[in-house]
Parts: sequence; structure tokens; C-alpha cells
Amino acid sequence: MKSYRGAGTYFTDDHHDGVLTEHEKIDDGRWHHRFGASWLKTTDICLERARKEHTHEMPEEESDAACVGTALHTVIETNLQCELSLADSVDLWHHEFSTLMQLPSFTWKKYTEEQARRFGEGCVTTFYTQVLDTIPRECKLETRFVLPFVEDNSRVIELSGAIVYTWAAVMLGLVDYGTVPFEFVVMNAKEAQRVPVTRNWRDWEFLKDKVTHVAELIEQEVQHWPLNDNHALCSELWCPAWDTCKGKNGLKMKGN
Repeated sequence: MKSYRGAGTYFTDDHHDGVLTEHEKIDDGRWHHRFGASWLKTTDICLERARKEHTHEMPEEESDAACVGTALHTVIETNLQCELSLADSVDLWHHEFSTLMQLPSFTWKKYTEEQARRFGEGCVTTFYTQVLDTIPRECKLETRFVLPFVEDNSRVIELSGAIVYTWAAVMLGLVDYGTVPFEFVVMNAKEAQRVPVTRNWRDWEFLKDKVTHVAELIEQEVQHWPLNDNHALCSELWCPAWDTCKGKNGLKMKGN
């Protein structure tokens, strides 16, 4: 594994799974946790779902809708590294989706194959025509990071994930982690919606409290965490644990 340090953050080419990569006691008796950014987002959807992912109890299932997004992410990653033509981007999406369809855990839930492929092509076109050219060329790099985040007498917590960044700012230590502007982009087959967001030190302090509370849950080793059925992704389409949760009582909730 290669790692690089800039502005207190370790940038790495180690392609870990991004869920929860580590939690253990270290030599001085404190806990060491490393939380993936995607996994922390799952705690917002449902804490029990996050616990199942953390303990590897989540049923292995790749829904058609999720695989559409996974294949799209491959197209985005590839274009950030070396820009493809639109036609090649679409071909890459079809190749990745076909590969995912061969997984034993793949299931058809939301689409027919024709619908999935048509929607996937539309999402690739949206990204290529509405998003890609608006990303500065010097920023077209997705890099993985490990950020030392919380350290106290009980535990050490790191965050990991991937960001689109400019190497120059990182390696020269120019990144100010006190105030960070970025864009939240949501794409579908017709358009991209963009929401500018700025986080400052107040958001960082809140996030420190949040990850500390999650760490405390893990350290208590309780059998179940609180359930949440208020999220749009709490449905048969999006949660592999549905049949062990609301679905075990015969409830149906197709969602979107």
C-alpha cells in the first residue's frame, strides 16, 4: 500500500471496501476505529442497517438499481483518470453492468433489463454532457484518503473515503479543513441537479460528536441498534435486509 501525507491527511491507493475497515484495541488500551464515509452515510439511513454491514450480517444482494449506480461510478472514476469519448463511456457502462449481472447475488427488483440499460445510458450521457466538462482539469482525480479525526483518552477515530481533488493543493498543504466548499451532484437520465455546500469548523465539531457516538455504540457490542423506517431507501428495492426487518412481518414498500 502506498500512502502520501498532506495537510494532516493520508492519501492512499489502497482500495479498501470503504464500509468500516478497522476497529480494534491498540497497544495503549484505547479503541482504534476507521469509518468509511459511505458507511457513515448508512448510519443516517438506518443504524441497524449500518450495524449489519459492520458485523457482516447484511445479506449479499446486488439489486438492479444499485448495480446501475455502481456501473455509473466506474464510468465516472475512469473519466476522472483519463477522459473517454461519450460512446466509449456508454460502452464501458454496459460492460460493467453486464459483469455485475453475472454476480450470484444480483437480483432484478426495479427494472427490466431493457429499462435498466436505457436508464444507465441516460445517466452516462447526463454526466458526460452536463457534469464532466465543468470539473477543472487539474481536479480530475479521485483519490482515497484516511483522515485522523478524533483522539482522546478512550479512542482514536479515522475517516476514510474518496474525493475529487487537486494534488497540488494537497501536497503543498494548501487545503484548509476549517472551511470546505463543494458541490452535491445528483444525476438521472435527463438532468444533473447541483447544490453548492460549504462546511466550516462548526460542521467538523458536529461530525466529531457523531462519529464518537457511533464508536461508543460499537464498543458496547450491543446486539441491535435502533431501527429507522423514515428514509426513502427503507424499501424492498434498496435494503438487502428487508426480509429480516419490516419484510418479515409481510410488509410491502416498493419505494422509488
